[in-house]
Amino acid sequence: MGIFSEDLINLGNLIDAEIEIKVPKELLNETFKGLNFEVLDGLLRLGFKKKGFIFSKEVQVPLKEDAQSVKNEQQDIRAIGLRVMTERGLEELLQKGPFQREGEHIFLNLWEALTKTEEYAKVPKQFKNRLLINRYKLKQGYVQLWVRVSKGL
Repeated sequence: MGIFSEDLINLGNLIDAEIEIKVPKELLNETFKGLNFEVLDGLLRLGFKKKGFIFSKEVQVPLKEDAQSVKNEQQDIRAIGLRVMTERGLEELLQKGPFQREGEHIFLNLWEALTKTEEYAKVPKQFKNRLLINRYKLKQGYVQLWVRVSKGL
């Protein structure tokens, strides 16, 4: 079997295509144990339990959408950037999950959750590790990602 012109055309279409992937909050909660994700339009609230002297209390850290702020630098990092709205509870949050702080942004690595979606399962195996996040949108109940296949990663 050889490579046919239709295969090359389909390969070119896949590389140029932008794939839409929805990551529901239930999948985020399941993937990142100990964190409670509440996804609203343009806002992500991350909740976790903070232990006190006698009681533990629920802390929520609100983060605002910044749709063009994404990171795809390393093989296993596909992160979205969220703007910090308050410093309260932020240090504890950074220790609880796949977060990285850069100035006014917190980057949340979604690679592990992304690989568990139905859309990711449909991508040919040759391209699975070459997906890059272009942009994202926070919608009611899920994070909507637009990804492309990288030509040189």
